[in-house]
Amino acid sequence: MKNIKIFLFLMILASVFSGVKLKEWAFLFQFEFIDFPTGMIGKADSWDILKWIILLISHAIIFSLPFRTSSKSFKNNLIFFPAVFIVVFSLFSLGFLLLLIPFILFWLISLYLTKKAGQ
Repeated sequence: MKNIKIFLFLMILASVFSGVKLKEWAFLFQFEFIDFPTGMIGKADSWDILKWIILLISHAIIFSLPFRTSSKSFKNNLIFFPAVFIVVFSLFSLGFLLLLIPFILFWLISLYLTKKAGQ
């Protein structure tokens, strides 16, 4: 169970700090928590705002996963919410999918370890 928690924490770090250097470093959290709320809320349509809200909810549940490994819904949450997170980020821009590669790798390892542990 300890190994699963380690990879869940790494997955969380990858969901926040994956980035790329363009003119300056651009991170996933920058879009999710800074750029979209400050620059897009007034300009975005209701579909973009709905995607952003779903993104925030799925990210909040991902943040709670390491603390809920013994709950009955852990495995379902581990499957569903990271998938939603990836899909919604990709709906904003396919470029985000490249930034999510470390997150996806840690997610797949966590799924494997959970299956191996028989949860």
